[in-house]
Amino acid sequence: MAIYLGQPPVWVPIPAEHARRLRTLGGWFAMLIGSSAVVLAVLVVLLGAQLLSRADVIISFVYIFALTMDVFLAMSGFLVLNPWRHLRGDQIELLLVQRSRQMLGWIWGFLFFFALGLTFFLLGVMRTEIRRGGHIDGWDWVFVVVAYLPIALQGLAFFVGRRLYPRPNL
Repeated sequence: MAIYLGQPPVWVPIPAEHARRLRTLGGWFAMLIGSSAVVLAVLVVLLGAQLLSRADVIISFVYIFALTMDVFLAMSGFLVLNPWRHLRGDQIELLLVQRSRQMLGWIWGFLFFFALGLTFFLLGVMRTEIRRGGHIDGWDWVFVVVAYLPIALQGLAFFVGRRLYPRPNL
């Protein structure tokens, strides 16, 4: 006998073609988003190594915020959008679909929050670099683009995920 901490799951049958489409498109899209988060995290570390040459304490906060954004994006791809969580045969779990749709919005909101922190610390790094007589080169701008790319990818995940998993009628 299963014990639920809240509402028990509501499994409803869906057409086999729709379930197959969710498994293929949803699975590929979830893996694409999750894998891109891993690649972005590696790029943040590699490109951020060039920022470490500046030997500033603020750089560690830039790393923390940028990598946290990548972790949230990976969670969105590997956990929230994963179609094997939502489907069992030709049935879909409506409460989990509803929670997943909400989580896509929450994660996007968290990414905007962390982007504000990242902006604050990146501006501090740039100000310190210019004050020391240095310059901001092209690799620094590539790092900025890579650091903020999870916001755009999560926006894509938000809209595609809500399209893949339509609003459940409970």
